[in-house]
Amino acid sequence: MFELCGTQHVNKDKLIRQLLLNNRDILLNGDTNNALCYDGIIDEKTYSNQKFRLAFLLKETNGNNPSGDVPDHYDDWDYVGWIRNLQSTGKEAIYLTFRNIAMWASEFYDVFEHGKTDKSEYLADGTLQVSDKLRNVLRRIAVINLKKTFGGGTTKWSDLDRYLNQDVCDILREELCIAAPTVVLCGGQQVFDFVSGIHRSKKIPPLTLTTAKGNVVE
Repeated sequence: MFELCGTQHVNKDKLIRQLLLNNRDILLNGDTNNALCYDGIIDEKTYSNQKFRLAFLLKETNGNNPSGDVPDHYDDWDYVGWIRNLQSTGKEAIYLTFRNIAMWASEFYDVFEHGKTDKSEYLADGTLQVSDKLRNVLRRIAVINLKKTFGGGTTKWSDLDRYLNQDVCDILREELCIAAPTVVLCGGQQVFDFVSGIHRSKKIPPLTLTTAKGNVVE
């Protein structure tokens, strides 16, 4: 335990990183040309001091080159550090995925904290505006990938299903336990189906699972 802004918190981000590092070989799943992407909590201080904690559950990290080609070899990557230091700060162009995540997260916090939405934060005449305020919302969330190694621009669910063996599922379940989000927003119906299954099959802290279409498991 450590003291954080007058409140006791477990250092969740370091616990998640250690969990992934300790299980690196399992998470690589025998793919010696791949590498680990350290996901989890974007900013520990911001995330832990919230009444409502939001996590996005996605399929995997896109590891293709800008040209779309797949490299021969990857190195381990601080995925959450990249989001925190570059995507949330404006130091590089925001990816479409995180532009959408920031927009959805902004809606989430408006509703849960203020009881209303304020689309003026990111919409002007119907056009999405990527502002510093919108980017900064990324620091409030956790981002957890089902697959902990690099993937492509698209994912075949059959390939992901083979990756998600029992050992990997147990690690994912433990990561969710550490992050202890209030709500998990799933990146698609298949992700929702998977996480709702592990939610029902094993005891994890109470949370709400939802998709953008409104499917909910409590």
